[in-house]
Amino acid sequence: MSYFVTVSGSIAESDMPPGAKLVPAAKAENYYIARLERDLAELDGAPVYFIDDGETGTSEELVLAVGEALRERKAVETLPLVVLLEKCIRNKWNFRIWHATNDTGEHRRVAPAQDLGATLASIAHDRGVFSHAS
Repeated sequence: MSYFVTVSGSIAESDMPPGAKLVPAAKAENYYIARLERDLAELDGAPVYFIDDGETGTSEELVLAVGEALRERKAVETLPLVVLLEKCIRNKWNFRIWHATNDTGEHRRVAPAQDLGATLASIAHDRGVFSHAS
């Protein structure tokens, strides 16, 4: 399937970098995300927002751009997802990144990350990750 990114907290559309769209999870056109909204809120807090890449109806393009840049040892600081993750960490918004498969529990099988470096390492290795503000 595809990659998905959600953010929980007081984030606003104005916080989105170019190439990323903020969508309330409960109202997401992607039915997969809308169905998970309640569980995501229990895991990460509410409100829950889905980060849409604006092209695929998922977060696929945002995550793949970071993974590819990391594997090619290119700079990632200006990539939309990294800009967003830095804002999440700075503003103490919880986030979750996972690769969905036919198993609807993939969003629960992700590793915790304490900082941006650990988050990027997980993305580079195609592993799901979440971060809760402390």
